[in-house]
Amino acid sequence: MANSRLERIGTIFTRVEGLLRCKAMHPEDRPIWWDIYRAFPPTREPVFDRTISAVTIRPIYYKEDIIRAKYHKSGEPIGTVNLSDTKSKTNVQQLLDIHETMKNSDNENEESLYFQAMDVLKESIGVKREDWLEKASRDTETKKSFASTFAEAKKDQTDLKDIFKE
Repeated sequence: MANSRLERIGTIFTRVEGLLRCKAMHPEDRPIWWDIYRAFPPTREPVFDRTISAVTIRPIYYKEDIIRAKYHKSGEPIGTVNLSDTKSKTNVQQLLDIHETMKNSDNENEESLYFQAMDVLKESIGVKREDWLEKASRDTETKKSFASTFAEAKKDQTDLKDIFKE
């Protein structure tokens, strides 16, 4: 289906409607949106060659976006993010919180305030990295013990080549 130009023939709605009408698609297999689209059709048909109206979209920037952009441009590690964990904060969120508390206490220029907040964040992450290194060293000891156990079990197994030597 590469280089298919079916979008020029009709809309997705008309194509699904055609499949339903000629019974190529079962009514229970129709898309969820089909009934809603049929009940509330758009005022203008969404066709392929319709020109886009000239609407100016105003860029929306928040104060935090500048700090986020600086953080990501600096190349600092983002860190592992667990999306199901809503209690812990990411490095960027921690930086924003630190920056906000420092901004409320001191009225310095933004550049030096950002670097001070980064230093505080690096110190707090440094403690976590030391904990992580300690855990990683324990994990390597566990891996070594598993490797030695696996090597002993492998010695006890007979090799298929040895079976057919006789």
